[in-house]
Amino acid sequence: NSPGDASKLTFLADYLGQLYFTADDRTTGREIWVTEGTAFDMTLLKDISPGVSSGYRSVFGPKILDGTLYFSAYDGLTATHGVEMWRTQGSRLSTQLVEDLNSGIDDGVLGQAL
Repeated sequence: NSPGDASKLTFLADYLGQLYFTADDRTTGREIWVTEGTAFDMTLLKDISPGVSSGYRSVFGPKILDGTLYFSAYDGLTATHGVEMWRTQGSRLSTQLVEDLNSGIDDGVLGQAL
């Protein structure tokens, strides 16, 4: 992200003792990242939309319910889903689509997908 520009900081969550946030590293697009608070331990949670296309969509989230972090995301132009609800329990493997609520490429989550 541009230094000093917090205008695109739309996702902040304190979850499992770590900070989850969105960032665009110009390789993976805007995705969710996680840190314990230092620049040396920042890692990409999952490249939901592979390549430079952004997976995170600021329709809703982050929301924590029953120990799970929920958010909206788009899994890319090659996938068969629109903007949908996703969840994670803090690992790449646990980060997954909840369900394709509106079958096909149409969005299942209501709102403005930015």
